[in-house]
Amino acid sequence: MIKSFLDFRKNISESKLNHNPRLKRMKYFSQYIAESFEEEMRSQVAAMANDKALEKAEKIVEMSILKIFTHYPMFRPFIDLMPPVAKFGAGSRGPDGVGTMSTSGSAIFYDPRFVIRAYEQGKIDFASELDPKTVKLHFQVLKAGKRHPSDYVTFVLIHEILHNSLKHFLRKPVASDFLTPYEVHKLWNIATDYEINHILKPDQMLKLFPGGVDAEVGGFEVPEDEREFFTTNAAEKIFWRLLKNLEEKRRQEQEDAEDAESNEEGGEGGDTGEQEGGDQGEQEGGDQGEQEGDGNGDGGEGDGSPDRPLRVGDTIIDHETGTYGKITNISGDDVEYEELSQEEIRKLTQQ
Repeated sequence: MIKSFLDFRKNISESKLNHNPRLKRMKYFSQYIAESFEEEMRSQVAAMANDKALEKAEKIVEMSILKIFTHYPMFRPFIDLMPPVAKFGAGSRGPDGVGTMSTSGSAIFYDPRFVIRAYEQGKIDFASELDPKTVKLHFQVLKAGKRHPSDYVTFVLIHEILHNSLKHFLRKPVASDFLTPYEVHKLWNIATDYEINHILKPDQMLKLFPGGVDAEVGGFEVPEDEREFFTTNAAEKIFWRLLKNLEEKRRQEQEDAEDAESNEEGGEGGDTGEQEGGDQGEQEGGDQGEQEGDGNGDGGEGDGSPDRPLRVGDTIIDHETGTYGKITNISGDDVEYEELSQEEIRKLTQQ
């Protein structure tokens, strides 16, 4: 049984989404990345001419590809099918307009200035691990699998490859009643980043990119008792836990707003208003709240109207597992259902 999410909301909430126009105090994910670089180096790279940035970035990407081909042969087919393509502004742009990396499912794009920044930051962060005698012998160092300034770039390249090899584009869940499709898309990206980064993090040859989604440290850190879940589970389970957190929060905000409006009307209406704000509020807080509790039990959340209990034949979503189903039996608080695919659910709801 999941906890109340009170502690969890302090760490993973709307403020961690890449973009949400409703939240003005939100910190963009791209800002986490941009702030990970040295300020002086950021401005120097931003001032580079496009042709010079492109030329240097292509050499750095070639170094990363060499390391991938030498030590990660399982990813060679992806490099052959979708070789990294330079594209200024690719991925998530930072405050200065410099992008990151991204994939469309059939191609991988990188912002040349981002690649240069990552390489230069690698020189700083890996200074104690780099051998000054072989620092310019790139080919030998990469072939030997030793630490290299391009390791941040290599990490992000493999990260994008894994989005494709794990078929994240095909696994994306359906939208939510409380989040827009865009917000669901961003939440799914965060969930998949948790999945990928904790697959790659133990690899000693790679280095998790600064500002990346990490359950153990940084802007996406989760409470200690939640870390095992976020570091061992697939993206679907992580997504549904994040989604349930946000849905519960927004549902509560909505109920609080309705209660405030009801109380205001009750104050203006005298005895009648008191009746509405009292008995009716008690009815809503009791029966309806009880029904919502049943709907989030073993069977998940029903698609029926909130003013009636779940019935046999209702379609539901189990937020714990991310599975869909049609209710076949209800016994007290226990709900049994037949698992259905998203396509079957859509057909049933359209009828």
